[in-house]
Amino acid sequence: MARIFIDDGFRRYEQTGYGQLARMVIRALHEHSRYEVCVAHDRSRSVPHGASRPETFAHLPSCEEGWDATLRIGSPAPLKTSGKPFLYYTQNALGGLRSEWAQWLAQADTLIVPGEFDRSVFERHHDHVHVCPQAIDAEFFVPVPSYRSEGAEETSYLFVGSFGYRKGTDLILPAFARAFADGAPVHVHLQCFSGLNGRAFTDLFARARNFPRNIRVSFGSDSLSLLWMRRHLNRHDAVFTLSRGEGWCMPLWEALHSGLPTVAPASTAMAEYLPRWGTEFIETREVEIASIPDPAAASLVRQYGEDGITLYEPDLNDAARALRQIYESMAERKQRVRARRGELVSAFGLDRMAEALSGAIDATLARCRATSRG
Repeated sequence: MARIFIDDGFRRYEQTGYGQLARMVIRALHEHSRYEVCVAHDRSRSVPHGASRPETFAHLPSCEEGWDATLRIGSPAPLKTSGKPFLYYTQNALGGLRSEWAQWLAQADTLIVPGEFDRSVFERHHDHVHVCPQAIDAEFFVPVPSYRSEGAEETSYLFVGSFGYRKGTDLILPAFARAFADGAPVHVHLQCFSGLNGRAFTDLFARARNFPRNIRVSFGSDSLSLLWMRRHLNRHDAVFTLSRGEGWCMPLWEALHSGLPTVAPASTAMAEYLPRWGTEFIETREVEIASIPDPAAASLVRQYGEDGITLYEPDLNDAARALRQIYESMAERKQRVRARRGELVSAFGLDRMAEALSGAIDATLARCRATSRG
């Protein structure tokens, strides 16, 4: 039995998107594959309180005992390979890849990405790209209707993510202003685990204070524990994003598993995987990042403004339409999502994830063995 070293940079101990991915990858291979999983331990830390099967992570074998192949999880970074087969699970969610990322990833034997959109981009730079959709902790993220009474009296929308141009947070207030210009009462909460500080916080606070009285805006600027995240989701009626591109968009999947309808741009992995029976999609158009004149995008342009790298701009009018449309049929949509939740659990379970990961690992080990014999 081959031993796979999960090189997650200790992300499994963190309450982040890659942290959740690392925990799911470990559990998928440990519980549903023939491979043995090993990790580097930090005994001073533990997985987030509330994560399912915490004992699994505490009792995994140490990589100090040796391994046969490495599976790294995280954003592209320089590699120091050991000469053993090396797989890299990452994502991008833009219409092109930074040149230095392409150079770093070229050293990996195999790339794994969440969906076909990312595969189409990474395949321009690498010959061996596999798709493995992500899995959600379906044992943890469940509907808890009793928590709704702790939330706003009005119909309540939730955004979860970093505060910044790429996540489309600059579009949120204008979209809600258009959607509810008739005075219908609504609550909008932004839970931003990064980016909402300093000038960004001051500007948002000022705009929120001057917003139409029928649209009540609140926000948080920290990362919530898993237990609080589940409670927070269930306090709202719908979860939305106006992001300009997502590799997966974990908060929307956590929302759907919690029985909440979602709103999302029809681009990248969102259009590929989010179910139409649970999501109201927003039209988008492709825009080259280097051409964006908005000062709010300056940091994004500096980081990703190479020729050919694009993002996907949500249409503001269509965003307003989508937000209002689910408002008009919220009870029906929530009932539908809860009734069909089992379809998500089945389609994006750990067994399906293990099957996709095992296919990538099998192909990599076979190819590397053939190369060494040649």
